[in-house]
Amino acid sequence: MEGAAQTFAPGQAVNGDRGREAVGDRSKAEAFVSTYAAVSKHVRRKKWDKLTKAELKRLRRAPCTSEDNLARLVQSVQDGWNKPKARGRPVDGVTADKFVLVAYDFARAYDTIDHKMLYAKLLRQLPYCMARWISRLLRDRRACVEVNGVRSRERPFRAGLPQGSVLVPTLYTIWAADLIADLRRAPRTDIFMYADDTSTLSAGATIQTALAAAQHSADLLAKWATRNKMTIASQKTQIMVLSQWSRDAKDTTILVSGTPVRATPTVKLLGVTLDRLLHFGDHCANLKRKARPRINQLRKLTGHSWGLREPHLRAVANGYIRGAIEYAAAAWLPAASRSHLELVDRELRAVARAVTGCPLSTPAHALMAEAGLPTAEMRSATLAARMLARASALPAEDPLRELAEAAVPCRLRNVTGWRDQGRRTLDALGVTASSVEPMVAVPLPPWTSREGISISCAVPSECVRSAGEHARRAAAALLTDLPGAEQATWVWSDGSADGGTVRGGGGALIVLPTGTEHTSWPDGWYRSIFTDQTLPAPVRLDSREAAVDVHQLRAGHWSMSAQYLHRIGRRPTAACPGCADAGCPAARCLVCEEEADTPQHVLLRCPCLCGARFLAMGNIYGRPTDLRRDDVVAALAAGFRSFQSRTTTPR
Repeated sequence: MEGAAQTFAPGQAVNGDRGREAVGDRSKAEAFVSTYAAVSKHVRRKKWDKLTKAELKRLRRAPCTSEDNLARLVQSVQDGWNKPKARGRPVDGVTADKFVLVAYDFARAYDTIDHKMLYAKLLRQLPYCMARWISRLLRDRRACVEVNGVRSRERPFRAGLPQGSVLVPTLYTIWAADLIADLRRAPRTDIFMYADDTSTLSAGATIQTALAAAQHSADLLAKWATRNKMTIASQKTQIMVLSQWSRDAKDTTILVSGTPVRATPTVKLLGVTLDRLLHFGDHCANLKRKARPRINQLRKLTGHSWGLREPHLRAVANGYIRGAIEYAAAAWLPAASRSHLELVDRELRAVARAVTGCPLSTPAHALMAEAGLPTAEMRSATLAARMLARASALPAEDPLRELAEAAVPCRLRNVTGWRDQGRRTLDALGVTASSVEPMVAVPLPPWTSREGISISCAVPSECVRSAGEHARRAAAALLTDLPGAEQATWVWSDGSADGGTVRGGGGALIVLPTGTEHTSWPDGWYRSIFTDQTLPAPVRLDSREAAVDVHQLRAGHWSMSAQYLHRIGRRPTAACPGCADAGCPAARCLVCEEEADTPQHVLLRCPCLCGARFLAMGNIYGRPTDLRRDDVVAALAAGFRSFQSRTTTPR
């Protein structure tokens, strides 16, 4: 991904599959080099020694992703918009910038790579033995066609890479390495390359300057494509103007391989739809259309009285639906406006209702907490802080870290990004980005000494589960004697499985030195129950109906309540068709008829359930904090249902 690697020397590229530099991918480059250098007599020693000295530092680069590419693009544009206005005549680089984003598309990119030309490029990038090995891998690949039982003659492939091979993304980035060097000749143009997706971002003080730079980049790319026997799919190439002025986006056209391409209001880049103001309204609308069928599939897995257990429903909701919604969210979610975040929240609330069985009128904060789903605003703060911390851990010369550490004045208050929101989140937590430890991209062997890292081999090898409690306590005592143990954050995990087949998985419990982080719920019924907990655990009851009762009662809207049914008009009377007044006679408890049968009354005050409360909580009155236990709420709900069934027909 070239967008996060601007410091690469000409002729280098990064692996689009893993985001690492093609020459510096340990699993490919180092393994091949170490093996073939020892057995081959044709290794060019001088060339390899020179390559090692020049590129050894780059082996420690952290892997980059498409999310990093998008994050860098979004933050670069926002920084250009936040540049202060100059008095008098505009000066390039001082006034707020205009940007032209061009997303190119190559027709059959992998299928048109010439083998002989690729071999010549491999010789410039890799040792002779490795280039020769790859050339023989691609050589003499044949194919034939069979129609109605008649088979044609075999023809060898002179071009193309084998689809599905782990080497294909690396080979393509080596193939396109000289393209990056050519595009860097364009003024004020950043290159973003991820696998075969190539994009350029041209900036200028005026839209005409940015368009001229974009046209220069298009001409350079067209010349490179002609030299390398590739074709640019002009009909799939996209252009968009990123500017605060709508008039800049009118009648914007550049020539791509002689074909005029007109700018569009949106561009889909690496799976994310970008709009002119980077508000991501179109992307949120696309996510809504994408999430609706998935939510419908989730609803088909459960009902109020049947369906999967809640842990399974949460797994589907988080992996199948939230995973699709939060794709590359660290790049675009902090920049999205509140109105567009509401589009995402609506879908998340629909997911929460499917998981918990709560009705539509349930308060949003209680609904999301019972489903274990954070809101879009919560995820925005979390992902922004994570992106800032990850960028701050990169090497000092990395462009993503330079963006993270930049201090750009905020001229546009309605524009925000992951860097500013991440800083606010970390400041609220009492953490600064400068305190993030550098990322160690290359694993250190156990015998390597490094400052700040202590390695001890004194742990007994027989310290296993079957060794007994004494051996494990001895190992724990050894850990407490390590340097800095009094300030360490201990992580105890267990990923074993009985017999290697069942009860598998891994987990960790992290206890922070400052204690557990608390969440402040709005004042009301739900806050009285969960006063010092972040999110309730999944309800692990076998009965789906009982689990739904637990969620609805704790969230404050129970579908079996006479007061709730009267409020929504499902239990009208001659005197009152429906109201929200808890003192209305139609809202009284059908069991005791003393007051409205709100969840507070049913679980804590109804006199008919004194015995059930005493058995479940040890007290006939009960406390709201006792309702954190799922079995307690389920027992009280079942008791109330039993008393309801004995009552006469409601008035």
